[in-house]
Amino acid sequence: MLFRSHAPFKVKQLVIGERTGKRPRLPEHFKQEVPESSRLLTAAGKKHQQKREEIIPAVSYRVVRKGDDTDV
Repeated sequence: MLFRSHAPFKVKQLVIGERTGKRPRLPEHFKQEVPESSRLLTAAGKKHQQKREEIIPAVSYRVVRKGDDTDV
């Protein structure tokens, strides 16, 4: 879209210097290692398992009503 209210302007040529380009590969001792285990995830798993064991089942009144046909 051309705006007629502004005068045209000149741009400079982009110069790419000698310090640009692909980076060299990192040495092996700088690369990220995949951990064998995680203390945080292990602790969270244990806590989750404890909570699942402590869950009290909800009372179902459907079972209670099936045996009794009297209206309350």
